[in-house]
Amino acid sequence: MCIKKRNFSISVGIYHDGVGEIGFIYDVMEEVLYSAKRGEGAYKNGERLPKLQEEVPLKRAILGMNHYWLCKNRVRNEHVMQDLAKTVRGLRTYGSAALEFAYVAEGLLDGYMAMSLAPWDIAAGIIIVHETGGKTTDINGRKLDLLQKSPILTCNPSLQKKFIVMAGQRKRMK
Repeated sequence: MCIKKRNFSISVGIYHDGVGEIGFIYDVMEEVLYSAKRGEGAYKNGERLPKLQEEVPLKRAILGMNHYWLCKNRVRNEHVMQDLAKTVRGLRTYGSAALEFAYVAEGLLDGYMAMSLAPWDIAAGIIIVHETGGKTTDINGRKLDLLQKSPILTCNPSLQKKFIVMAGQRKRMK
């Protein structure tokens, strides 16, 4: 049996003095190009993406995250994360951080969390999400340092504080 991987992309983010200027995410299998230029909006195949919904109730939110958040781990309280999973409308995982950022920008996902990503995974997505009104921070709500790996959150701004409160609870070390 041949299994084809469908969720992968090419992503390029261009930064100047730490500020995201231009971002491209190309969904190879679907032939979809997401793009953004700082201050000029975000696009999907040349069509402007609308700003994200103003208010998304937590119970209606669809969150992208992988199963590591829900299992016993050294970083986050898995029971708190399980409660979050039970509270939101649904969870999804696509296996491509860049595409999950694009889906947040498009409004297909209301948020996406990842434990540890490299700059090339997220640089373009940060720009594209920002241009639709989304927010990207570390899981504690602090500004991201693209040169450091840390748990990240990108989401609709109406959900950011709610996700941070729930997901930001660190595991208590014994």
